[in-house]
Amino acid sequence: MPGRPESRRSWREEFFRGIRPLSNNATLCKIKTLVLSQFRAIASIPATLFGVTSPGTEVKCKPIFDSNRNPDRQIDRLGKRVWPPTPTLEPESETLVRSLLKRHWFLAGLLAVVIVGFAFSEPLRHLPDMHILRNGIVVTVLFLMAFPLAFGDLHSAIRRPAAAILATLINAGILPLIAWGGSLLSSGDFAIGINLMAAIPCTLASAAVWTRRAGGNDSIALIVTIVTNSLCFLITPFWLLWTTGSHITITLWASPDGKGLSLAEMMMKLFLLVVLPMALGQLARLLPGAGSWATKNKFQLGIVAQIGVLCMVLLGCISCGLKLRNLPTDQMPTILSFGVMIGLVLAIHMSALLLGVGVAKQLRFPRSEEIAIAFAGSQKTLMIGLAIASEFYTANPLAILPMVAFHVGQLFLDTAVADRYMAAEFEKAHPEEPLIEGD
Repeated sequence: MPGRPESRRSWREEFFRGIRPLSNNATLCKIKTLVLSQFRAIASIPATLFGVTSPGTEVKCKPIFDSNRNPDRQIDRLGKRVWPPTPTLEPESETLVRSLLKRHWFLAGLLAVVIVGFAFSEPLRHLPDMHILRNGIVVTVLFLMAFPLAFGDLHSAIRRPAAAILATLINAGILPLIAWGGSLLSSGDFAIGINLMAAIPCTLASAAVWTRRAGGNDSIALIVTIVTNSLCFLITPFWLLWTTGSHITITLWASPDGKGLSLAEMMMKLFLLVVLPMALGQLARLLPGAGSWATKNKFQLGIVAQIGVLCMVLLGCISCGLKLRNLPTDQMPTILSFGVMIGLVLAIHMSALLLGVGVAKQLRFPRSEEIAIAFAGSQKTLMIGLAIASEFYTANPLAILPMVAFHVGQLFLDTAVADRYMAAEFEKAHPEEPLIEGD
């Protein structure tokens, strides 16, 4: 050690000073590393067998080679490499779980909030009654969903509007009729939820995303999104009047006694809670730099919006849990009724999707427009349905369950359909080359 007299140096310092010149001998380094690694393996047997660490097996040593003399490889006194750091390999199961959570975190969160909402409905019973909280979540989420949407050049789809018109008719006209027929096989809140799910507009972003993924014309899906969401405050109330009017009292104007559901009130609230926030989100893009920032941070804004959707599902499940706690045993929904409801919503979605594909083929639409018609004509947005159910159907809290089931089924089924379109396109372009899953 510099500055210390030779006579006062310890034997340890003399030993390491003596072997320092041998540090550049690669063969000696390999032998030492091999021997000491075997020693560590033997010393770690108790920890492997009994889950404990033997005394002395965890030894922290400073490197005997400094970075100036050997910058590419430093080894501690037990022969363990400390630089560059050895990459840590995660167990395959942990990697798989992390990958699944990263890809499907929203579905995992959906399951979690449903469980929490039903299990802790009693202590959380006051949350659904906070109108400011609920409406604030709705307005914020719809603003964040619309803010990053860059509709781009829609001139080609506007010049040839036939595909967009067909998809809009299926989404806003034919699908509610299919759902009404299916709801006759259900009853109570589930029947209301099925009709409510069918009356809401197309998704804000998912239809365009799946259309683009399958190789379709996403500008058609965006036009369907604009039209159905802009007119939902007019279309949705009248569909609900016709399909759910036998379950609840719906009048054109507010009744003097305050009972029932007013169409005029619903239209005004839908305009304020749904159309206005989305319009403000698009107007905000006109601010200098705001549009490019929103597009650049689209993923982060989408995460926040999805968290807001989970909060709305939580509020709805709390109301569901409270109703189930107060229902007599003979009026409780059965497992069979849940199964029928799930089967119905999946069948309704696939019926609309296949109808769009079939009509597009019969009318000889191009393949890209056929894909857009299929997805935009069959998808429904969850957020607006939750907003309507929590605002106007408070006496029917179980009505949110068909919407949640439809949304989850929509995610899985449309992913499979998009992948099938991709595989068909690949086989057409490369008839002799197999498609490798996961590429």
